[in-house]
Amino acid sequence: MRGRRLPIAEIGVAIAGVLSVLLLAGMLASPLLPTATPSPLPTAPAPTAAPSLDSVPVPMGLFQAREALSSGTCVAIELTLESYAVGREGVATVSHWQRGMTGCDTRSTEVATAEAAVEPVLAEGGESSGEVMAYAVEFQHPLEGGLDIITEIAVLMPDRANPTLLQALETSSPGAGGIVLDLVTEVEPSLNPIPSAPS
Repeated sequence: MRGRRLPIAEIGVAIAGVLSVLLLAGMLASPLLPTATPSPLPTAPAPTAAPSLDSVPVPMGLFQAREALSSGTCVAIELTLESYAVGREGVATVSHWQRGMTGCDTRSTEVATAEAAVEPVLAEGGESSGEVMAYAVEFQHPLEGGLDIITEIAVLMPDRANPTLLQALETSSPGAGGIVLDLVTEVEPSLNPIPSAPS
């Protein structure tokens, strides 16, 4: 038997038809095939900005202690923007006097002032976060006998901005009680000395 010969044109049409069917099938099946998703490029963490004074409730103003320190000295601490200097030691002004007959609302000596150094005290583990727990206020002042001593008070950070009351600790005298300081407009204890003990 002689084989049947197909014309070249018919062969071309048949091949083109098969290719068209295969191409169409591939296009329809492509959404169903799993595709490799490119892994995201690692990105560096954004730098953490140091907290500004606008976002941290730092106490500002003149704060007077209700009770005398362990040395018998009464104090009032004036905190300003200079007290919270960034990158260097801050400064504050401390008014001090010896308590009078009724406590720190009176005095037995003149009211004197001293410049104090102010440094932040970081919370435990706060080296990485920079979280400030308190500000240490250190100043030198004389006692009634004329001897100069150095006192350090840690003013604790308040829970809210613009506080009218502060809590503090006399860190230079271990075992001393806590200190409460009220926001005042001025320091004006009246002269009312404690009577001297009879000899």
